[in-house]
Amino acid sequence: MKKLVDFNAHLLPCMREYVTDPSVSVRIMQEMAERFGIDSFCLTADFDATAETVAMFLLRMERSKKLLKPYLPKSLSVKYFTSVLLLRDLSLTPDLDKLLFSSEKLLPLRLPMCSYEDWMDLEFNHLLYKNKFGLFFTSFEIAVLLYPQEILDKLIRISRAVFQFNYRALADPKVCKIIKQMIAQRKPVLLGTSLDSMEKVYFYEMSHYLRCARTQFSAEEHRILLGQAQWFENL
Repeated sequence: MKKLVDFNAHLLPCMREYVTDPSVSVRIMQEMAERFGIDSFCLTADFDATAETVAMFLLRMERSKKLLKPYLPKSLSVKYFTSVLLLRDLSLTPDLDKLLFSSEKLLPLRLPMCSYEDWMDLEFNHLLYKNKFGLFFTSFEIAVLLYPQEILDKLIRISRAVFQFNYRALADPKVCKIIKQMIAQRKPVLLGTSLDSMEKVYFYEMSHYLRCARTQFSAEEHRILLGQAQWFENL
């Protein structure tokens, strides 16, 4: 089985309500490795600037990483990053640059569950040109469901933008059409599960999603889409 990467796993202990035991986090990852062929994980923690400061958040995240470290086997590759909720005036948040990752200075962004509004354009402009961040959109399948095509086209055109989708979205032809558009424009497209509990692993139909991908994409598109390991190693 081809080894896959989960670019959005919510398995950091004590950062969300579902996982509090670090040994459980590792057991979930091991189960995903056995069932899905995923052995590399970006462990994601959600940040909301209205709920806490960056400094407070980073203290919690460091504690979580220390809890997890003794349990991690060498068979699993793990990296850490933050998914930042897009808000009005997010660009003014003190120490926001401390949540960037990779040499590309990417800010992982989680889009709000609402229709597209004018303030979002202004905030993207500030993040890109005042803060000088690259943008990494997590769970972008949500945008495909919420936004019209002209808004999606505008977001796809953002320079240096990276887009992450749930593997589940590979079963949705509408989402696959957008992914094909991104691949044609040589935009980085990454995949993740957003799984946060063992129970959800058991109901996650990875083999079905991957079969759907083979029917939705050409052989070259499929190779690009699933060839994520090098991107992970370069983070």
